[in-house]
Amino acid sequence: MPVTVGAIVAAAGDGQRFSKKGDKRKKQFISLGGKPLFLHSVISFYYSPIISRIIVVVPSRSIEFCTNFLHAEFGSNDIEVIAGGAKRQDSVYKAFVKIKNSVDTVIIQDGARPFMDPSWISSTVNKIKTFDGAIVAQPALDTIKLSHNSLIKETLDRSLIWQAQTPQTFTVDILETAFDYAKRENFVGTDESQIVEKVHGNISLIEGTSFNLKITTQSDLVLAQSIFSKGL
Repeated sequence: MPVTVGAIVAAAGDGQRFSKKGDKRKKQFISLGGKPLFLHSVISFYYSPIISRIIVVVPSRSIEFCTNFLHAEFGSNDIEVIAGGAKRQDSVYKAFVKIKNSVDTVIIQDGARPFMDPSWISSTVNKIKTFDGAIVAQPALDTIKLSHNSLIKETLDRSLIWQAQTPQTFTVDILETAFDYAKRENFVGTDESQIVEKVHGNISLIEGTSFNLKITTQSDLVLAQSIFSKGL
């Protein structure tokens, strides 16, 4: 039986590490190639034949702007724009509540990662046949140090270390169990895979690339502009 897949684009962050003091611009709306960052991820989902529903989570004051922008880009469409919460996890959960009864699989993408390979949508979803979830990640390339108070405690085996990226895809059942756990234990994870780990979900890794960067600082934007201009 084919799975039904819903997509969540998490674009409700405040971007404090990106904007300079007094700069009210949100990084997810900064232009890259003539389009706001978040739209690059939406485009990949919109044209994917396996995505049946898309929810974009943005700051509450940006709902009208984003809705109008999506209508201008795609015409009449069923992409839903909702207000986020205080934290990323809250924002994704709000979207999850809206989408969980209409799909059996959810794929979550950072709105500030504009270089998602569309093949990752199908490859993570295909892993759901065997696992509770699958995420795109990159094997660590540098030597990794464990430290305390700026002192090195040990050097970790980098062959065992992966840097998590998005998209991250999970069954509705395991994600609901994970969110219930997080709420009950007041646990906040750095990504969705961490809270799924807490409820012993089996998560597969799919190798990503260094180009799948998340725009966090102004330096990241300069790099992204270079990647985009070269068509990489």
